[in-house]
Amino acid sequence: MASLVPLLSRIHFGAFDLDVASGELRKSGISIKLRRQAVEVLIMLTNRAGQVVTREEIRERLWSNDTFVDFERSINFCINQIRGALGDNAETPRYVETLPRQGYRFITPVTIEVRSVPTTPLTVVPRMDSEPAVKRYSLPAWIRPAKAAGAIIGLVPVILLAVVLPVKFAPDWLFGILPRSDDHILIWKIGSPLRGDVPDATVPVDLQEAAQKLGLQIAMETYAAKGFALRFTNAIKRKAEPDVLAFDNYGVLEGIPTTVATRLGLPVSEVRLGSFEGIPVSDRKALISVSESLQSLEDEQGGWEFLIATSHNFGKAKDLALNKITCNGRSAGLVTDPALLSEITGPTLYAIFAGAFGGNTGMAISSLFGEDSVLRDSPKVNDIRICGIWGNRRLAFVNTAILFQSATALGQRSSLVVLTRASSSWELKLISRDVRIISKLSEQLPKLANDTDGGHLQPPSLRDPPDQARLPRFPESERPVLEWDNSGLQTAAYLVESQFEESPAAWSDSAFELVLQRAPRTIRVGAPFGVGMQPHRWRIWAIDKNGGTAISGWRTINYTN
Repeated sequence: MASLVPLLSRIHFGAFDLDVASGELRKSGISIKLRRQAVEVLIMLTNRAGQVVTREEIRERLWSNDTFVDFERSINFCINQIRGALGDNAETPRYVETLPRQGYRFITPVTIEVRSVPTTPLTVVPRMDSEPAVKRYSLPAWIRPAKAAGAIIGLVPVILLAVVLPVKFAPDWLFGILPRSDDHILIWKIGSPLRGDVPDATVPVDLQEAAQKLGLQIAMETYAAKGFALRFTNAIKRKAEPDVLAFDNYGVLEGIPTTVATRLGLPVSEVRLGSFEGIPVSDRKALISVSESLQSLEDEQGGWEFLIATSHNFGKAKDLALNKITCNGRSAGLVTDPALLSEITGPTLYAIFAGAFGGNTGMAISSLFGEDSVLRDSPKVNDIRICGIWGNRRLAFVNTAILFQSATALGQRSSLVVLTRASSSWELKLISRDVRIISKLSEQLPKLANDTDGGHLQPPSLRDPPDQARLPRFPESERPVLEWDNSGLQTAAYLVESQFEESPAAWSDSAFELVLQRAPRTIRVGAPFGVGMQPHRWRIWAIDKNGGTAISGWRTINYTN
């Protein structure tokens, strides 16, 4: 007989609506981006509204005992993300209250929407966790009994082989593993350990087409995250690993605590599922990270893809990942000056990435991959393509995509390359992976006047806030106002460049915001940055009507919440 099981579906509070299954947060119907770990913390808080949730409980929920991260900083980051998304303030909270040396409490009334789902009892044959969870195939015809009456007789050869042969000499079919075809790339796509789902097994059209051009075919198998680590380990041992591994939660790789409540959408008070185990470190050594090239395997929340260096068709999978450059994003195809495109593409951009300008090449590769990666992995650039460009003969913002490979990663990487020219040659100013500013420049500042040197532009003189200021960042309405002096009548626009400190002495990629104010003396703009680790730093670019630039020094802000 069918029964009804209650499933937590949505959580409502104020103008906000949280879909527990998808992790999507909406305010008055408008989607608000929130990282998955912050969503998990928000679910914890709202499920226990009015109760204290300790920092230790949050740590246990998000990370396994053998995970080595800065828990204190990471929890602060999650709470700050939640407050930012809700427009909350730690000083006068409306939603999340901080209790010093205790934890956090959700203080707004919460409405929980529960739906009942009919279920039919199933007869389940238990399987021990230690049993290899590999896909089973039929035994060869000469072993299968022709009739049910001969079943026991038909099993005799299998039993004898299992007893007599050592495992390493046993044929693969004895363990349910068929030989792999040389023209098939096998993809394993894994569900989220937090949702407990099994992904859709549809192969993206672009991957199918790319594989067909290489004379290959793609087969996809999908699995739930629970039990996957054992499945993968067994596949490695039997040399039956996939060629590509894809997932949308890094806990699949490193492990993460989870609960039945999170997996099924039930209240958090339900019995715990226990610690979710990730892939053993010894098996991770075979993983080669793929950047962008296979991102059609991801959903809206993003994800990760890896090649398995020990797989049967690793070389073919590598060819697929390095097949071609694909321009993505709104700035793809944007070209403000065809002559400029030709000039940048030929002698300049290829030289920067391919090695003709020794020092510039080091800067380019280090900016894209990090200095540690350059020293450890020696990334090499295979191909370069311009996907968009804005500027003139003195200034160029270029959306660049490269194909690369290194010891631990390969694929495509998109980047913003900023070039300036004061004389006959171009100078590399910076490289960042945030290419969005190109679209803003093309839409709001379509074309620079000409290429002549105006000669009157001065570096912006920063006024406020002072360097090393300590200021609030939540709610956004209380973020500091940046002030600087006008750089001159020839100024066409300003750019606010910002970064946050990812680790000691290592800053994140630059993000840009376009400012078109033309105030006679002082420019005032609310700080457009806030998300990320502490501290943040900022500086101002002035751009004149002819493409000249002048850049201020850096100032640092230490946010207090």
